[in-house]
Amino acid sequence: MMKTGQWMGQIVSIDKQKEQFSGLGWGWRYKVRIISEDSNDDQISDEKLTNAIAIVSGSDGTGAAGRFKSLKYTQGDMITGFYFQGTPIIFGAFARGSAIKYTKSTAKFAPISGFTSNIKPSGPTERQESSEANLPATPLLKTTSKNDNKREPAAKKLEEQMGISRENTVNAKPSPPERNADLTTEQKLGPQSDALYIQKNGKTRYQESLERVGVPPEEAAIKAAEQRASILADS
Repeated sequence: MMKTGQWMGQIVSIDKQKEQFSGLGWGWRYKVRIISEDSNDDQISDEKLTNAIAIVSGSDGTGAAGRFKSLKYTQGDMITGFYFQGTPIIFGAFARGSAIKYTKSTAKFAPISGFTSNIKPSGPTERQESSEANLPATPLLKTTSKNDNKREPAAKKLEEQMGISRENTVNAKPSPPERNADLTTEQKLGPQSDALYIQKNGKTRYQESLERVGVPPEEAAIKAAEQRASILADS
């Protein structure tokens, strides 16, 4: 019998849906444990749960003409939707509250932090995970670690990857280095090409996959550049 009506559920760990978030999947899909259909006692693993398809709003764009916004759903989010010809469709989410306690419980519907190996605490809100009328507290002043200034500026890594120079010279039109000139044909087409081959938009497919799961573009560019440099150094 075809499923109909509305439903509510929880997005499972991103680690249990790596194929979708590593660039091998399509659309905005999330594996969801649906309340009343799945339970804490069932034997269905997170990996085998149904993929729910998220719809986008009119201001998000569909990707046509290059107009789009990345969806911000992540693991642990409580979402709601409806069935369309038996397929679960996501049309919204419930905001998280500051009263939620994240533990190491193995219960299938236990609260899960939205932070992942790719999405880490940063910025003035640090580890706060809530969206409510009582806005997250932000510090007025944050001390700087002695090691903070030793990190190579993110802009520099991005410029090097894209062949951009900040030096302004009158009437000068420097030609950026040819993309992927440092790659062999095997590296361009082989199994590691997602992390090595720089596309026309200046990004590797690995960088794009990081941005799809919510990693800030500048941080994704750094991680992608480091990954690329590491692979080339080992080859």
